[in-house]
Amino acid sequence: MTMGRKSHFWRELKSWATLAFALGVLEGGVAGVLVRHRFDGLVSNDQLAFFVALVVGAPTIANLASPLWAYLEQGRDKIKFVSYLGMLLSLTVGVMAIAPRTSLGLVMFSVAVVLGRFFWTGILTVRATIWRANYPRNIRAKLTGKMAIVMAVIMATSGASLGVINDTWANLVPFYLGASAVLGALGAWAYRAVRLRGADKLYRAERRQRNEDGGFRLSVMWEILRTDKLFRNYMMVMFVFGSGNLMFMAPMILVMNDAMNIDSRMQMLATSSIPLALMPFMIQWWARRLDRMHIIEYRASHCWSFVIAIGCFAATAITGWQPLLWLAAFLYGIAVSGAVLGWNLGHLDFASQEKAAQYMTIHITLTGIRGLLMPMVGVALYQWLNRGGESGAYALLLPFLLNVVGALAFQWLKKNFKKQR
Repeated sequence: MTMGRKSHFWRELKSWATLAFALGVLEGGVAGVLVRHRFDGLVSNDQLAFFVALVVGAPTIANLASPLWAYLEQGRDKIKFVSYLGMLLSLTVGVMAIAPRTSLGLVMFSVAVVLGRFFWTGILTVRATIWRANYPRNIRAKLTGKMAIVMAVIMATSGASLGVINDTWANLVPFYLGASAVLGALGAWAYRAVRLRGADKLYRAERRQRNEDGGFRLSVMWEILRTDKLFRNYMMVMFVFGSGNLMFMAPMILVMNDAMNIDSRMQMLATSSIPLALMPFMIQWWARRLDRMHIIEYRASHCWSFVIAIGCFAATAITGWQPLLWLAAFLYGIAVSGAVLGWNLGHLDFASQEKAAQYMTIHITLTGIRGLLMPMVGVALYQWLNRGGESGAYALLLPFLLNVVGALAFQWLKKNFKKQR
């Protein structure tokens, strides 16, 4: 790696590391547990379950805004764009800090989480183009994996610390959230020191494309999906497989709280901190695999890690055996470590540089549709099964089934991909 690329890398690393403090409290598992515990008794159980599903799904619901970000960022200074969005994200964490423990505060807190993830979606949409320009294909996964490791360690520590504070000194939670907001804003401002390689050439190409076709529109998404059959099939399989991944967390939090009586600290450890803490140990192993194979081949092997992990969560929920929860969290961490790379970089195996943001937008938008629907479906199924007794835990079987079907579909996609090469 050249000295210039090393400089880009270290500048990015310092910025993402600081922003991770704010992003950590916006994690679906962390925010979901906070909502379940801090606002318990202020609204009905069904209403509280809805808000749990909303904040758990917020990271992916917000992805529906990706077409808007793709339109706004085209031809603009991407470094400043990311910096401004990072500061707005930090502002939403500040709003979470001042939300009162009332029914209105619950709405305020939940909306802030969704808006925070909305701004993070904008960052992800633009960051794909920055990474494609600054880092060559053969080392991209390795370098971005290192950044993900640092962010994961900070986010895991943040979630675990917040769980302890919420259980022991609940009145200090707003102060912790406020401090996270300040650190996030500092990291966002520091991102201005990053430079984009070939920026002028890229901006000219984007402006020319915008003048020719009127800028990014939904019709552009449909055209890409219509003409790129391989990417279209990849997105279809990801939709089925990813639906299971996004469905299981919200009902799992309800099971841990209602049926297993696990405190908030342990819930945050199982749903967020332990999986994130495993990234430093696993992400480089996954990165080496991704660097030497196409994303379709990578997904065809990686998908089984999610099948096993979510199967273990389902078994935990049904049996109520708590030791199995920690095995599930460990396995989920292994799966998520590989998913972070595939999710951020996979679309680049299909896209040219000037269309990288457009392909990412399609990927993010479809993830947003899953995020809007699947946590709600999981919670609705949990509540329906509980109406006739204490059978809500069996709701975890549906996401497990979707994972299995999606994994088998990836094997079919890999087989067809190899025939076409």
